[in-house]
Amino acid sequence: MRAVRDSLVDLLHLEGDRLRRAEPDLRLYAGSRHLPTGVLSCWLTVTPPDAARPSMEISIDLLGETGRYRLRSDIATFGGRIDAEWDSGPELRPLDELVPSLRRFYTLHADLSLRLAREE
Repeated sequence: MRAVRDSLVDLLHLEGDRLRRAEPDLRLYAGSRHLPTGVLSCWLTVTPPDAARPSMEISIDLLGETGRYRLRSDIATFGGRIDAEWDSGPELRPLDELVPSLRRFYTLHADLSLRLAREE
């Protein structure tokens, strides 16, 4: 499960890198934790340069084990308003089948992510 967690956090780091190319002074933090429900939750928080608190968060929730998973991700304000959401559906699938769709979701919503990242 550690390799799965690392690959999802790496994906979030790539999204942070994309945001930082457009806005170099953003402060980013990526992390993860296992919830009591069995869900692996990963996130990237983004803080504008002069802000005291984050403006937005990208999160990924993973459910499943032994190589087959279900993913859900959202792009939201740090206050909790979800602006875009993606769900892999009820079928459990290998991570290497899910990640490309998740990347497309982030690419499709790159402008939204950048706008939220810049908000204070």
